[in-house]
Formats: sequence, structure tokens, C-alpha cells
Amino acid sequence: MPSSSGFRRSSRMCRRTCFAWGLVASSSIRSKGVSRCASSGPPEVSRCGCATGDTNGRWRETTARRSGRRSIWSRRPEQARALVATLGDLRAKVAAVENLPEAVGQADIVSAATMARQPVLLGEWVRPGTHIDLIGAFTPEMREADDALIASALVYVDFVDTVVDRIGEIMQPILSGAISRGHVRGDLYDLVAADGSSRRSDDQVTLFKNGGGAHLDLMIASYVVEAVEASRICSTDG
Repeated sequence: MPSSSGFRRSSRMCRRTCFAWGLVASSSIRSKGVSRCASSGPPEVSRCGCATGDTNGRWRETTARRSGRRSIWSRRPEQARALVATLGDLRAKVAAVENLPEAVGQADIVSAATMARQPVLLGEWVRPGTHIDLIGAFTPEMREADDALIASALVYVDFVDTVVDRIGEIMQPILSGAISRGHVRGDLYDLVAADGSSRRSDDQVTLFKNGGGAHLDLMIASYVVEAVEASRICSTDG
């Protein structure tokens, strides 16, 4: 029987694992649903990631199966270089960059995972057809993209009820008048149900805001339970 402290540590680890896999899974679905790669075949993808904290696992899982170029930026250049040093086994060419506007301007997909309270991604940097993936902000005070970027993009979120009125990424542009609530076209459920890509043209900028809602944890936990139960049935039958 594990100790109570050991059980708590295991429980926390399980929750973190479910959350991380939930982010990875929703990243793949949202990119397939709205990115230019979904509507016109796979170009050479350059992904600029604003890397802070424990982003290694997310980068590894979302880029391991695809070739192309990946650019990683951080406020501290040494942090970006340290992350790149751990990703040498990926098929993609990965490089640390210091000029964020230039990297964003060359990217087909931009993924941001920061703790920013002021925008780190500006609409004027983004070229037509780019897909923006926002992971970091999770409170009303936090945001990674400016009003211009949010207003110019086709916007989806992971779950409307936990993002639109609770996270600064969408709340602040609504309060400033840059967008209305109706600017958010839908959420992850709508993307999964959609028949093909939701983008209207190859030049349209698309944006997905992942608020990291508990529904992702529940989905992954449910899948894990079902997989464990299935494996037990197979073991019994065998």
C-alpha cells in the first residue's frame, strides 16, 4: 500500500500527464482543422514557439512526426538554445532565433506558450495564411496576441464557456471593442464535427486559443481508464 504522500505525488503526476497529453491532442486537432496545411496539403512548416517553462514534451510530441523547419524563441536566448539542444533527434530542422518578428513573418504555424501579460505576438508581423496556436494565457490578466491579431483572424477556442469570459486573450479584445463575442467562431467540439477545414481561403489567418480547461483532463483520463479496462479484458481472455 503506497503512503499518503506517495499517493498524492502519483496523483499530481497523473494529472500533469493527462493535461500535457490533452494539450498535445487538441493541438493536433486544431491545426488539422484550421491551418493552411489542412486545406492545401503540407508545405514546409516553420513553427515559431515562444518557449517558456516545461515546453520540451509539447514540442517533441507535436513535431516528432513532421519534417521541415522549427524556430524557437524565448525572452532569454539561452533558454531557447537549451531547449533546441534537447531536440536533436527530431526529423525537423530546429534552431533557436532571437528576432521574433522575423521568425513569425516566415512561419506557417506559430505556437506560443508563455506567461505573458502583454502581447508577445503582433498582428503586423503575421503573413497571410498563418495559423496561430496560443497555449499560455489562462487568467483574465494574461494574453499573448494583440488586438490586431485577434481581430484579423478566424478564431476558435478549446471550449467557449471556459475561455471567452475568463481568459484575457479573448476578454480584453472584447472589452476594448476590437471584436465582439460573435467573433469567436466556435470551439474544439465544432472543429471535430466540421467536414474539412474551416478556413475560407489559403490567405486567411487562423487562430486557436487553448485555455487548458478541465474537460481536456477528463477526456484523456476517460481514454486511459477505457484503455486499461480493455487491456485487462484482453489479458483475461488470453
